[in-house]
Amino acid sequence: MPPPETKNPETCGRELRALSEKMGFVTEAELAEAANLDRATVSKLFNGKTRKPNFTTAIKLVEALAAKSGESPEDILGQMVAIYQGSKKEYSDEDIEFLKRCFLNCACPQPTDASRREDLTRMPEVPAFFGRREELNQLEQSIVGKRCRLVGLQGLGGIGKTALAVKLVEGVKEQFDYLLWRSLRNAPPLAELLAEILAKMALFLGEETELPDTVEKLLSQLMNYLHRSRCLLVLDEAEGIMQSGELAGNYREGYRNYRELFRRVGEERHQGCLLVVSQELPRDIAIADWARSLSLQGLPEEDAAQILGTRQELSDRDYWGQLIELYRGNPLALKIVSQIVVDSFKGRVAQYIIQNTLVLGQNLRNLLETQIDRLSDLEEEIMYWLAIARYPVSLPELQALLPVSKSEAIEAIDSLGRRSLLENTANSDRTHFALQPVAMKYITEELIQDICKEIASSYKTKTTDEFYRLGSLRLVSDTDQNLKKLQLRLILTPIRDKLGKRFKTESRLTAHLQHILTLLDKQPAREVGYSKNNIRCLLEVIKT
Repeated sequence: MPPPETKNPETCGRELRALSEKMGFVTEAELAEAANLDRATVSKLFNGKTRKPNFTTAIKLVEALAAKSGESPEDILGQMVAIYQGSKKEYSDEDIEFLKRCFLNCACPQPTDASRREDLTRMPEVPAFFGRREELNQLEQSIVGKRCRLVGLQGLGGIGKTALAVKLVEGVKEQFDYLLWRSLRNAPPLAELLAEILAKMALFLGEETELPDTVEKLLSQLMNYLHRSRCLLVLDEAEGIMQSGELAGNYREGYRNYRELFRRVGEERHQGCLLVVSQELPRDIAIADWARSLSLQGLPEEDAAQILGTRQELSDRDYWGQLIELYRGNPLALKIVSQIVVDSFKGRVAQYIIQNTLVLGQNLRNLLETQIDRLSDLEEEIMYWLAIARYPVSLPELQALLPVSKSEAIEAIDSLGRRSLLENTANSDRTHFALQPVAMKYITEELIQDICKEIASSYKTKTTDEFYRLGSLRLVSDTDQNLKKLQLRLILTPIRDKLGKRFKTESRLTAHLQHILTLLDKQPAREVGYSKNNIRCLLEVIKT
């Protein structure tokens, strides 16, 4: 049982204020400015609204108080720790040791200016950043507070992973001796990446070094540097080294030695930290005890509204919440759709909402295409079935549609979830799965396009040899009449309209579809699949 709390937060706050005044700071504002902190942060500490300073705040306070008073940071730290001794949030022995290390002189050569201690030239600029306070704090606690050696950050394209990583680096950079940012977009071989990092670290340390000739020795030299100095290394766009066409988390051929990099950085003791940012994290990072990971979701309405607020032309603020929910708080999607609303609806969000549709825009469509192209065949098939289903589907319902075992279906669903493409809801007896709205829109458009291509191709070849989606997917429910009406309106009707433009006349299209049925009658049922039913439903739509 923990010891009873003997000091309340208000008492700690008064003692911290007294320490600040003793060191020479007259006002909250004066201390806040010297420590490079928000005045509100200092005020909450002094008034007991915050139980104790987090690590970054504590370090900044100690540095400011030491600089003002002339006392050593270690002495100031001791006094601050004593203030919170006996409170519910007192600093543990591990916390104190970490904070002490922040002020001890490092045995290795120390940098004298920023240019010698960081290489952030490849870190993108983030002109505007909204929300993510909780996520920033969680990452900071993992990297600075708990000194995790390997941290993963994953999420759907456009969700703001890189922007969050940039803000994190800017916030914690003073806690590290050296910082490097690299992108894996172009999939550099591990030996090439390590050689570049080691050359930069040698430059930081003012050393001359001869690079080893094997990946194993390069890794050992990197670990040597991480043992000697507090270094933060960021590897962005790590999906560049992951394999497309397989379940999430598998390395590309020729890049599996990255597993050894992640394992050694995560398992071995050292002072550094590696942050991996990716649309999908390697499996070993996602499940390892020696790594921490954060899956980034969309912004809550309050923060997402700030993005819309940057567009002064947008009106109908009462409808902004619906727009944010429609795009699930995805920052990039909201920036794209806000431009569409301005251009096409003169900024009237209400006018866009009543269209009862979801517009992707080419930039978002390209982003989704890149991510969908990475899916395995089974993941892709699940995506198409969920797009047709329109409503959340349970695992038994979904498995009944797939020619695979239950374990294979679960693995594929889990993989889609780790790619942030699925939403799931749970009731009392089972979990249901559905696509994110933007993914639903994209897959539906692709389905319509694929069906139209297959039917048009059969007109040229006079065969059904190229039927794939038509045969493998049942486009219309034969049991749920309400769902059938929805599928006819959202899937079959757009197919009819597109084919109508291609075939010019309704009679010409109808004749070709009847010819397809004749061809299918001559084929074995197992080869026909759902083709007959889908063609008949399409003919039904043409007649209406």
